[in-house]
Amino acid sequence: MTSTPENEESRSTVPDDTVEQVLNGGMSLRTMASVVRASPSTVRRAAKRAIFYADDGSPQVPMVRGLDGRLRPGVRYDTSGRDVLIRQFRAEGKSLRAIAAEVGVSVGTVHRVVSRG
Repeated sequence: MTSTPENEESRSTVPDDTVEQVLNGGMSLRTMASVVRASPSTVRRAAKRAIFYADDGSPQVPMVRGLDGRLRPGVRYDTSGRDVLIRQFRAEGKSLRAIAAEVGVSVGTVHRVVSRG
């Protein structure tokens, strides 16, 4: 299938106010997609673009409810800087527990970062 202007115009988009309304409702991406009648990947793209702010002007992280019913942050963060710091501390000979305490993450997170190299 070739890309034509007609195909590009038919690409589904989700309005930001709809994404905000659905994200604040605590729904998963799949549920949001069914609500706004779009694919989950379309909703994911719209959610990544959306930034919400609290009343005091600080960025607000929307929480979503997963399939297991637990609430999780709806946005993933870039942890590459944290991972470099963990690897640096490990190269210095610090223990996993000491690194976890200093960086402010769990021992399991430190173990995962160190083992993945």
